[in-house]
Amino acid sequence: MYRIIGSDGNEYGPVGADLVRQWVREGRALASTLARTEESTEWRVLGSFQEFATLFAPPLLMPGGAPAPASPPTRTTSVFSILGLTMGLLSVTAGLCCYGLPFNLLGLAFSIIGLTQTGRPTSQHSGRSLAVCGLLLCGLSLILSLAIYLWLNAPFNFHVVPPRIRRL
Repeated sequence: MYRIIGSDGNEYGPVGADLVRQWVREGRALASTLARTEESTEWRVLGSFQEFATLFAPPLLMPGGAPAPASPPTRTTSVFSILGLTMGLLSVTAGLCCYGLPFNLLGLAFSIIGLTQTGRPTSQHSGRSLAVCGLLLCGLSLILSLAIYLWLNAPFNFHVVPPRIRRL
């Protein structure tokens, strides 16, 4: 149990070590705050207690005395970009038997969402090239699907074609 002299000059305690740690995290107690244990009569700064020393550890310094740079935030690949590329690949390969549906429509939606997630410079997501590839593959699938649909449903009998078009 500890007793602490607050910044207002009042004595607080006895309090447990967990509450002291909470006060340090909240900024209510500093390394220079005077404290003593219940068994002791000597007031010491809070940073000199072994159980609280790690709470007041100095920041890591570079050899020149400058603070160490913070590690850059990690970027993750956008799930929507991956899904857009996967749906694009499925729509061009396995999906052509049914005109690429629903793979090309889902791929377009996922790729567009992936592009918006990765488009900002401060974005935490990477994978813009995956989204662009997915968008291109889904667009190609739509064009191929339209071409296949028109080819399969085109009139191949000459007697069905109007005479003006036959002369061309």
